[in-house]
Amino acid sequence: VYDGTKKEPSVKVTYQNTELTKDTDYTVSYSDPVNAGTVTVTVTGMGEFGGSDTRTYVIEKAEQELSFDKSPLWIEADSTETVTVTGNRAAVSFESWDEDIVTVAAEGETSARITGVKQGTGFIIARAAGNNNYNSTMKSLYVTVTPISISRAEIAVTDAVYDGTAKKPGIEVTYGGKTLTEGTDYTVSYSNNKN
Repeated sequence: VYDGTKKEPSVKVTYQNTELTKDTDYTVSYSDPVNAGTVTVTVTGMGEFGGSDTRTYVIEKAEQELSFDKSPLWIEADSTETVTVTGNRAAVSFESWDEDIVTVAAEGETSARITGVKQGTGFIIARAAGNNNYNSTMKSLYVTVTPISISRAEIAVTDAVYDGTAKKPGIEVTYGGKTLTEGTDYTVSYSNNKN
């Protein structure tokens, strides 16, 4: 398996049941003993032996071990988070399999910006392309999108004048330019509203 080092298996040459001596009776050369693929071994006779003969062996491609720096990921709807992939040896692409819940956009060679669309669970796929020495691979990132925190909304409360009775002042809640609906988008509770 490819690891960036030479892979030169030993060669045994015999003649009439006698093992010959390397660099006395023959020499050995390898076509490319480092990179993945088929390697040709050439045995060339010397001294009392002439000519040459070839054999082949294969250096297999290595696997890429992808991992995300944040896994699993929890993110609020309508917010973004950047994640980074490590362990790749080739170009990485990103894809969302649940774009109605979470979207993804590449940012550089190994990073992506993830955006929560709406509450739910989805996942992002990182794919590392294969190359001459590495197989292609993929890794999933599970993303849980939580509701938008009400603290991110604009909340306006109308002042009330004390008269000894319980007050329930008008409240307007907006988010992203949209007025939210009490009972659907939020609830209101009051305390100490007599003083």
